[in-house]
Amino acid sequence: MENPSSNNKIRFIPIKTSNAAEDPISPKEEKHDMSEDDPEFLPEMSNSQKKRQSYPIDVKLEVIEYAKKTSRHAAARHFGISRKCISQWVAVEERLREFKNVTAKGAKLRLPGAGRRVQKTEADEDEKVRKCFVLVMLVNNS
Repeated sequence: MENPSSNNKIRFIPIKTSNAAEDPISPKEEKHDMSEDDPEFLPEMSNSQKKRQSYPIDVKLEVIEYAKKTSRHAAARHFGISRKCISQWVAVEERLREFKNVTAKGAKLRLPGAGRRVQKTEADEDEKVRKCFVLVMLVNNS
């Protein structure tokens, strides 16, 4: 048999007990007999589990204007948006205004440079071709 101190890996050994009262249950594993429809008994979501929210450019600009008149903290409370998010919008305000003026009907609103970094260069080349095509389409439709 191996000496546990010689092995650096941590091993979890399940312990089976016959009595449910002796069974250690973490708060996450705790089961409720209450109805799942009752919001009082639904588990709270952590920050990493919250669904991400997308906001139209018009709303972002409205929030920015409100934040300029009052404060970012007041805007966060008023609109129910985090201060960090509002600060990021204020930092890219000019790009938002430019992008609002350039967008075509039915075009998906995406700021250039946003999103995950490109991992493969050949896919990056295809993306450059697509961007040029979209810009040509926008200019031709204007």
